[in-house]
Amino acid sequence: MQHPSHQPVVIGDPDLGVKIMEFENEDDFLLQQRRAPTLRHRIRALMRRTRYGSFGRLRNMLFFFGSLLIFGWIMLPYDNVVRLGIRFSVKKFQHYLNSHPVENWLFAPPAYPVDLGTDTVVIVKTGYGTRIRANAWFEALSASNEFRDFLVIADYASKPGQEANNHGTPLSIHNVVNQTLSSLGPAASLSNPRVAKYLRFAEAIENGEEEADQLAKSTGWEIDALKFISGLELAYSKFPNKKWYLLVDDDTYLVQPSLKPLLAHLDSEVPYYIGNAVGDFRIRFAHGGSGIIL
Repeated sequence: MQHPSHQPVVIGDPDLGVKIMEFENEDDFLLQQRRAPTLRHRIRALMRRTRYGSFGRLRNMLFFFGSLLIFGWIMLPYDNVVRLGIRFSVKKFQHYLNSHPVENWLFAPPAYPVDLGTDTVVIVKTGYGTRIRANAWFEALSASNEFRDFLVIADYASKPGQEANNHGTPLSIHNVVNQTLSSLGPAASLSNPRVAKYLRFAEAIENGEEEADQLAKSTGWEIDALKFISGLELAYSKFPNKKWYLLVDDDTYLVQPSLKPLLAHLDSEVPYYIGNAVGDFRIRFAHGGSGIIL
């Protein structure tokens, strides 16, 4: 029988079945213990803790859930509620990092001087039910008004002599809802209940029926949503070289002394969608009544 000091000494973890180091006898083991651990031994010890310790388990869990998140992000549709929620949270955090706690930046020297007369076009959105507001909107422009280019869009087209009046200059009112319906195609138009309401409404306007005003009150808000995209497309086709496109309602007042320094601090070469944001992560857009700047 061997003396205990002559028996082999094994260092490792029996539960994991791992053998790290083996000595021929206890004397060699004790001799090794008296020596300072080398850099190689320190690295090997750190690798063992990383692989088998609590840090290793945490790393594996993070890798698993990270892979699951990436896979889910790729497989889920773009408008899935999970993707919308994550994207909304990320953008909100970015906005928080880039936001200005005070408005001193507006009073700094402008980096992008703007001329409201040559660099902008104002798109005034009205409707048959509020048609009297169009002229009132132009009457509200002060003598110091710098805007020169306007486009009036609605759910009906003005007839000769019924145009909007910009201080003696007649402005045609363009029916952009028809343009929207033509882009949808006949099948989509007939299957949409909102379109059916508009067709009845347009028929009443064309025939001069008194019912047109009643229909404007009951369906005007639903029809209003059909004006935005086509109205902007029409504005771009008529004024393709503008730096800024302003979309406002017929009851929105533009404060030009405030608007001008705002635009003068923004690079028009960068895509902007500016307005009062409403909605949550499922659907979020700039509120039309507050005005939209593109």
